[in-house]
Amino acid sequence: MSSVDLSTRECGGHVAVELRGELYLVDAAGVAAALAAVAAREPDIIVDLAALEFIDSSGVAALARGRKQARRGGGDLLLAARAALMSSEGEVIGWSPTAALLPPAAAKTPAGLTSPPP
Repeated sequence: MSSVDLSTRECGGHVAVELRGELYLVDAAGVAAALAAVAAREPDIIVDLAALEFIDSSGVAALARGRKQARRGGGDLLLAARAALMSSEGEVIGWSPTAALLPPAAAKTPAGLTSPPP
């Protein structure tokens, strides 16, 4: 049984990927594979974590793998999330809450997808 739902949609030259639920080890490989598939067709990705209630270190690693794939393709993977969600897990791998972190609304509108924060 999956504890995370993933959906994608095209949005102004980017792909918005929404994660809902809880992202644990059991779903991390599937999320990483889905992000790799998205990066193969469009390397500019926004992952909306606003509806994600929990993410463990394997989930953060899946996001990091997706970001690596996007960067290899000439794009990037940015997060739209509550800073509190990513603060502890993100710091473990050096993905600070201010690096490539957008407000949750950014994944909803093309205007929010124009550039990463400084």
